[in-house]
Amino acid sequence: MAGITVKFEHGRITHTAEAPIVGGQVVHPGAGPRSAVPATADSEKVLGVALTDAAPKAAPTPGVLYVGTDQVTVASAPAVVPIKSNNSANVGDLVVAHTSGAVKKAPEAAKITQIVGRVIEKITGADNIVLVRLGG
Repeated sequence: MAGITVKFEHGRITHTAEAPIVGGQVVHPGAGPRSAVPATADSEKVLGVALTDAAPKAAPTPGVLYVGTDQVTVASAPAVVPIKSNNSANVGDLVVAHTSGAVKKAPEAAKITQIVGRVIEKITGADNIVLVRLGG
């Protein structure tokens, strides 16, 4: 091969949502090409964190303007993003995917393929938001 062209220079990549996704959720691959769904607990296939809301395309109700999108922008390492947590992780802890696209403190036995990133700040509030540097 004589040479290649860079497809994605930086860490924001657009995927097609195969299920409803809310900005801030950890996502992993869907079944289709370059598609995404909210990550399940302990996923080993994390793509990154959704920056936008998206949902699969649906036929609009006749006479109603459809404004939704099935395209979701996903941030990957080394981005720093806010993510909901189950409140088990503290600053400095590695995190893995939890349910519904949230994160939890990585167990000692976590595989490198499960690591979403490292908590760099814990934001106080009802949503248990942590600021995570993706990639560890």
